[in-house]
Amino acid sequence: MGWGDAGVIQAKADDCYRMRVDLLPHTVKEAQSRGVRVIGIIGSTGSTATGSFDPLDEIADFCEAENLWFRVDAAHAGGFVFSEKARPLLQGIERADSVVIDFHEMLLGSSPLTAVLFKNGKDSFGSFAQKADYLW
Repeated sequence: MGWGDAGVIQAKADDCYRMRVDLLPHTVKEAQSRGVRVIGIIGSTGSTATGSFDPLDEIADFCEAENLWFRVDAAHAGGFVFSEKARPLLQGIERADSVVIDFHEMLLGSSPLTAVLFKNGKDSFGSFAQKADYLW
């Protein structure tokens, strides 16, 4: 999301490298006690390093309860939505506020192509609103 290491709080993972949603309340409270404002949680599907799939429905439940943005990094496995066999691994992705999918990964696109999808289309305008001379 462009914030660098200082803008990221690492969530705990289980032995299969999936996010431990049961520990998120503690993680968020600990960050807040240090003066950090937590604005969202990023779940991963088909993580680049491990191939793991976070429990998206559970993360969505937490984000809804805490009024946090829920983003899914589906860069590698987002194409699973087109597979009846693999689609269950993405259970809960439809609840995300935003999803990122790389079509040049498992969808075998011929060149780097990334889509950022928003549940609410109006959110996309604020996300990319910048005043920079190099942007037309």
